[in-house]
Amino acid sequence: MLLVPFRTDRPRLRPAYLTALLIAVNVLVYVAWAVQSWCAPSSARSGSYPEAIASFGLWGTHLQPLAFVTHLFIHTDPLHLAGNMLFLWIFGSLIEDAIRPWGLAALYLGGGIVAAWVHLTLSTALGYDANVPLVGASGSIAAIMGLFMVRFFRTRVELFCWFGWIRRRLWVQSAWALLYWIGLETISGLMDAFYDGGDGISHWAHLGGFAAGAAIAPLLGSLAAARSEYVSDDPVANLHAVGQAERIAEAERALKASPNDVRLLYWLAQAYRKSGQDRQATAAYKRCLKRHAEHGRLKRAAEVYLELVQTGESTDLGPELLFQIAQYIEADHPGEAAQIYRSLATRYPTRDEAQQSLQCLAHLCRHRLNRPEEARYCLDELVRRYPESEQATAARRVADA
Repeated sequence: MLLVPFRTDRPRLRPAYLTALLIAVNVLVYVAWAVQSWCAPSSARSGSYPEAIASFGLWGTHLQPLAFVTHLFIHTDPLHLAGNMLFLWIFGSLIEDAIRPWGLAALYLGGGIVAAWVHLTLSTALGYDANVPLVGASGSIAAIMGLFMVRFFRTRVELFCWFGWIRRRLWVQSAWALLYWIGLETISGLMDAFYDGGDGISHWAHLGGFAAGAAIAPLLGSLAAARSEYVSDDPVANLHAVGQAERIAEAERALKASPNDVRLLYWLAQAYRKSGQDRQATAAYKRCLKRHAEHGRLKRAAEVYLELVQTGESTDLGPELLFQIAQYIEADHPGEAAQIYRSLATRYPTRDEAQQSLQCLAHLCRHRLNRPEEARYCLDELVRRYPESEQATAARRVADA
């Protein structure tokens, strides 16, 4: 049964520039070799192999260190190239998204080298013909697929299934698709060993690369990243969670380097809030707000406060600062200002801010919020609590009027 992957259901956070570059390099190398062979057929071969394979392939009989890298970019025919590039794009683009371009570059080269070493070691042990060169990116791609199986085990892959007369497309979780593929490679490798010769495909290189990619996954934190990504069955929601987590980690790293940067504090607070971490968001917002207030930036402090209250977490900024914020936002946000005044009047009855809050709240309720009963209550409370104060005298005059 032939299974060919077409796409995955997981969007990317970033463009896959390096994956596209690797594909372009492989294609250009093949095109250059094909053009050279077509233009100079008499010199295009060395023995029974084309010159490019003879010069840049990995030979077991005369190993060249550079060939461990160059063989990864040489392909024998268009079908060999197309198949490898299809797998590289489908799986490599998401791996690049997860471990960044430099991580993919290291995995591509490192996985390909490990795959080649496994191929040479087992070929020698099994007595294969050492005069058959190893070429192609499949060892590197197998390493990418091994890491993919661990990091994106619940990501679904759309496969084209071809079995006799049956042709259909189906979606399966990547873990099952890749386990099926590596199972076929294992069976094919064992058959090659028993029947001495094989089909011209280095199945042991595929197995070695796949094992290398899967083995390196825990060291890259792929298991923890996978667990944190699959928060739901919706790939878009999962991707949103990943993006928020990345922004939080980036802001935390930057803040460690610049702990007094109020812009980073605000960025971190927003990232926490958007990811649903309200307690952490509240703490970050409070630090940001207090920094603005310390430097006299009351407008920014008030703006931060309005975002802070959206977290739903209770917070105490002190009566003096809260009263200043309430006065600043009263014109445009009377409801929020009234809430602050009520809190100050209740929580700090012995402070001057409590008297001033009752007076301001009475004025808001009468002139902005259309709550005459609450305004009357505030005036009565002023007279009852602070009968000798200036606010109480003013309250009596308003009540009598």
